[in-house]
Amino acid sequence: MSEIKLISPMLDNFAIGDPISEHSGVRCCPAMPNDSNKRYIVKIISVPASQVQVDALLLTGACQSQEDAQSYFEGVAQRIVQEVETLQRLSEQEGFVPFESYQLVPMEGQVGFDIYLLSHYKRSLERFFRRETMTHLKAVNLGLDMCASLAIARRAGYLYADLKPSNIYISEDKEFRIGDLGFIPMDELRYSTLPDRYRSCYTAPEMQDPFAQLNTTVDIYAAGLILYQAYNGGQLPFTGDAPAEELPAPEYADYEIAEIILKACAPDPKDRWQDPLDMGHAIVEYMQRNGVNDVPIVSSAISRSEESVEKATEEPEEEPISMDSEEYEQIMLESIDLAIDEAFPEEPTEDNPEEAPVAEDDTDDPANLSFMDLLISDETAPSEDLTDDISYQELSNETSDILSLADDLIAHDTPEGVIQPDPIDIPMPEPIVLEPDPPQEAEEPEKPMDLDGSQEAVDEDVPAALLTAVEHSPEYDEIALPAAPQKKKGSKKIIGIILAILLAVGILAGCYYYYTQYYLQTIDSLTLTGNEDYLTVSVETDIDESLLSVICTNTYGEKQTKSLENGTVTFEDLNANTLYTVNLQIGGLHQLKGKISASYTTPAKSNVVTFNAIAGSTEGSVILRFTVDGMDPDIWNVAYSAEGEEEKIASTTGHMTTITGLTVGKTYTFRLVSDTSVYIVGNHTLDYTVSPLVYAQNLQILSCSDGILTARWDAPADEQVAQWTVRCYNDTGTDVKIQTAATTVEFTGLDCSQAYTVEVTADGMTTSERVYVSANSVTVANPKLDTSKVNSMTVTWENKGTAPEGNWILLYTIDNGQNHEVTRTAECSATISPVVPGATYQFTLQTESGVTVFNGSFTGQTPEANKFEGFGVTANNMTAVLCKTATMADLKYKDWSDLTDSEYAVTSFAAGEKASVAIRLSKQYESVVETIVTQFVIRDAAGTVVSCASTANTWNKMFYKYNCQVDIPALPSVPGSYTVEVYFNGMAVHEQSFTVTA
Repeated sequence: MSEIKLISPMLDNFAIGDPISEHSGVRCCPAMPNDSNKRYIVKIISVPASQVQVDALLLTGACQSQEDAQSYFEGVAQRIVQEVETLQRLSEQEGFVPFESYQLVPMEGQVGFDIYLLSHYKRSLERFFRRETMTHLKAVNLGLDMCASLAIARRAGYLYADLKPSNIYISEDKEFRIGDLGFIPMDELRYSTLPDRYRSCYTAPEMQDPFAQLNTTVDIYAAGLILYQAYNGGQLPFTGDAPAEELPAPEYADYEIAEIILKACAPDPKDRWQDPLDMGHAIVEYMQRNGVNDVPIVSSAISRSEESVEKATEEPEEEPISMDSEEYEQIMLESIDLAIDEAFPEEPTEDNPEEAPVAEDDTDDPANLSFMDLLISDETAPSEDLTDDISYQELSNETSDILSLADDLIAHDTPEGVIQPDPIDIPMPEPIVLEPDPPQEAEEPEKPMDLDGSQEAVDEDVPAALLTAVEHSPEYDEIALPAAPQKKKGSKKIIGIILAILLAVGILAGCYYYYTQYYLQTIDSLTLTGNEDYLTVSVETDIDESLLSVICTNTYGEKQTKSLENGTVTFEDLNANTLYTVNLQIGGLHQLKGKISASYTTPAKSNVVTFNAIAGSTEGSVILRFTVDGMDPDIWNVAYSAEGEEEKIASTTGHMTTITGLTVGKTYTFRLVSDTSVYIVGNHTLDYTVSPLVYAQNLQILSCSDGILTARWDAPADEQVAQWTVRCYNDTGTDVKIQTAATTVEFTGLDCSQAYTVEVTADGMTTSERVYVSANSVTVANPKLDTSKVNSMTVTWENKGTAPEGNWILLYTIDNGQNHEVTRTAECSATISPVVPGATYQFTLQTESGVTVFNGSFTGQTPEANKFEGFGVTANNMTAVLCKTATMADLKYKDWSDLTDSEYAVTSFAAGEKASVAIRLSKQYESVVETIVTQFVIRDAAGTVVSCASTANTWNKMFYKYNCQVDIPALPSVPGSYTVEVYFNGMAVHEQSFTVTA
């Protein structure tokens, strides 16, 4: 396994600790930035997990070399990177947590790669089970969150195969989210087995076989087992691997939720829930029937793990303390938690409730409820479109459908039994209705009424009947009438009320005017523009600029405060790749409204250290390479142009790219550019003139013997090459380079029993020519041809070096013909018979063992043929014509005295027809029993040999009454003009032209 490094740029400015955990090539280390107290975890996945896997690939022959093994493991590492990118895309949806950053790094001095994954330290469900109390409401939310996340992953095309508590994290809003690798494409399940790094005690029992094919219920089994643990006091019902048998009901679950859980954990995959949505619907229906409260599932003061830790921390007794395996496991898990706590200085956050301040009671605060809590409450109705804030850019339409289904799954009526606050009933006063005043007469001053009735004018408000009764009463003298009521008293009260209302309205109107026109001041717009080290703030408002202050604060709390001038202000000397928040403040008795705050992240700095170009492998192409120090964006853009051409842009995800379609001879300017999130400095521009493609031609090895390997090649006729680079290397460590202006080179001190590759590259080019030299190669010397015998040829040669195993293979063609003839021999000689007279033979020597043969190509010339003479006749006594083979039987007993005028003589044949040569002797011949080899050589119009065949027969059987007929084995099948040459025992008999028609 490779050494842990502070790789750049991902871990720049970080300090990293020793691994907290390590298994199957995966290590987790604590890490902290040097300039903050934030806590991170660095996960390192090594591919391969150990060099033993490399040795196994090489020993079994699965990989022929370390380069092949490196290529293989690079493919494995890239699959893991694809999983990381899948998690990053899915994290745009609710239910997933991404990594902060990741980087693929080749191992130094070893075969393989390391994938570094950086993430914030978060509370996991595994830690929650050990240190906190699970409630009924949290358990139901856990089940719904898992079902929704697994369903979203499926509809995105992936099965999540590594579901376990350590991969589930609790967000700040108390949602349970998946935050680690484990994604397998759904369309590859039939060809996939479960990777070893994804095996755990939550793995379905049928997956214990390492060769078992994956099925679509392994994620549901894991979800059911996690829910089982929530209702079983944080404990699993078994140790080790999951058993292939039905599990008992969870200890603290009622029969309904137990039935849901046990169906998910069924031993047979066919008996489980087949879709996470089905399991989620069942949980929702359970809630609707029973209701759930936020009360602990297990009401115990101290959990088993806490009891175990207490026992472990007590003073040791003299006698050894015995404990069962479960207690030991709990103590070890608490020790891991303690190691994590010691690795990080704790900081009070919402993710660490043990250190964070505890609110008095926030369980009913909707802001503190999880996403599922809000959805099951009637008092907190879901928004009209829960998916408005969800990005669907990377997911298919089917994923959008599953999000809607997930909303339907969890958006239900509030079940009975859910604790909710009673509505607050605030009584409202009855409205005051003012009745219109009755018409009143003009007021007069009050007049006292005399008891003796002498008052001239009586108050009109006193009823006349009352006055009459008093005047005529027998006790009139003894009764004192009450004083008359105050005149217009009720009217004044009403008027006072009206005036008070009007005064209040006026005051309110004045307050409103003051509040809206003076106290509230409006910011019309706030825009931020900037670059790597400055930020310009532009404000549009009618407010007096002297009242406004602009505050720029970075993520470390450092502030700058400036005033506006003509609506703008610029903050300088900023840090690259830093988030800045701009706030507007106003002085006096005022308050701002509108957009008064905005954020801006300065681009990261990327320094281009080197930037160079070399010719590509095709005409008009160039390969660009560059190295960077600092921020390395995912995508680099290269802008390029030449005189008379529009600028074009090419993109690359690495530090090398090939640009094609350039004009040879033109000079191009290449510029590295990036988006606004990164600014580029350093050597980011270069000029390059496109040269014609130059490469070595006809590269061959002349010899490899006595420790010396000699190679030669031809330079292009129309190009001048100032220098060639010749490289000789092999798998055993030999790697020698020679630079020369010549086209011949010698490598000395080699072991000719080993194999080598020779590569020749022209200066400034990337295209090279290669030739392979096998181990135990042989060198041929002094090839000779012996043509002293008629109609045969003997080829001999000498061998320098180790004799090859098996036979020599001698291949030859005649007059550059297309047909290759082959002969095999165990000696350094071979005889060819019959031969074509007056022809050039091209020879190539090879070996049955396949070793390389040097100087194995040579040529030889056969002598011209003499005219036939023998058996009492010569070629001058012969008359020969071409005939169709089908007519020869008719000719046999005919008079051939004048063949040239015979109706049977033809010179044109259809493709596929048979032809023969008819010969008439004009002189008595000798009837002898001697074998005659008749050879037919057919050439095309250019003189190239297209076929060469022969037949054998005795002389006395060939002729009958001065007549002879010999059949040509085959005519060419391609239409055209041809010539046939006929030889008897290597001596010329007849030559005639003919044509083949379609």
